[in-house]
Amino acid sequence: MTYMHLPGNAAKSAYASAAAEAIERFVPNIRVNQILFEDGGSPDVLNPIIEVTYYE
Repeated sequence: MTYMHLPGNAAKSAYASAAAEAIERFVPNIRVNQILFEDGGSPDVLNPIIEVTYYE
């Protein structure tokens, strides 16, 4: 999915939702705590930082 056509806040929200869902679906013992976005050099690039917890 491309997020280039969305405004910045909508792109970040859509990306965070999709990433969290995919991580929790395909790696069941990992939970996403938060997803933050760094300000990058280019406005067309998302730089996510995903904080997770691993459950044994």
